[in-house]
Amino acid sequence: MEKHVEILMATYNGEKYLSAQIESILKQTHTNWTLIVRDDGSNDNSINLLRQFSEKDNRIRIVNDKKGNMGQCLNFRELISYVSADSYVMFADQDDVWFEDKIEVSLDYLMTFENKQNEKILLYTNYFNYQDSTGQKSIAYENTMEFRNVPENIIVQNWLMGCTMLLTPAMVSIGKDIPIEADNHDNWYAIIASLCGHIVYYHTPTMLHRVHSNNVTYREETKKLKNRVQRTIKSFHNKEAYIKNKKTLSLEIEKVINKHGTSEGKDIFKTYKKIIFEKGIKSIFEAKRNNFKAFNRVQTLIFYASLY
Repeated sequence: MEKHVEILMATYNGEKYLSAQIESILKQTHTNWTLIVRDDGSNDNSINLLRQFSEKDNRIRIVNDKKGNMGQCLNFRELISYVSADSYVMFADQDDVWFEDKIEVSLDYLMTFENKQNEKILLYTNYFNYQDSTGQKSIAYENTMEFRNVPENIIVQNWLMGCTMLLTPAMVSIGKDIPIEADNHDNWYAIIASLCGHIVYYHTPTMLHRVHSNNVTYREETKKLKNRVQRTIKSFHNKEAYIKNKKTLSLEIEKVINKHGTSEGKDIFKTYKKIIFEKGIKSIFEAKRNNFKAFNRVQTLIFYASLY
């Protein structure tokens, strides 16, 4: 019997690209799925489009909870509360396009690692960035990413995209209470998976990630050198807020680690927590000695500076 996959989608004023994304999900070669959508108070035609699709296909389910605008992080937390206990979970952005075998190849690859029923695994895949203004696409990860899938990197700066993830039921369960301090579901599940379970990377791209001016993930202009410099300077100026957020989030992570963390994960987290709470030159040396670093040098420097 095919595994059942529940796809979670949070929408907000996404009518321009929403149909293309849902159509790509409808074309999936793996057909045992349910799409659960919660609109976050759109004032465009998004909700009407969703209703039209749900009337045509009963695998599409709209959440009508009357809770209004919650923001991306809490919207996905709400969506996860509707997931069945034995379902695998994928996250969908409202403006991407999935390749028709995205679910199938993700599941097939995941199954080679899931040796027992309660294995806590997060799989993420490669993808193409698609520039909406030019029609150009570029691969996200040129090289294999396995060597980076370690807690010491991910807890400092997560790079795993939620829209590429596939979670086992056990992984979904332990991370379902997403705290607002996590900023987004991608970050939360990546950290929890790295400390409590396993992260698996599939190098073949499975989708187009659309980059446009209203993108939730990032805007095209953020790639410009001027804006990168401005953001870096701002991060240095706001380093107290930066480290305060990491401290608050660490307390939420600790609740999950105490119950579900691996022995190695608990040891790594204990060292990380000591570093961010003690601060000072000693903490910077400890962070460096224990290989806590971000995805790139600039973010690593910001992390070290915030400890001073």
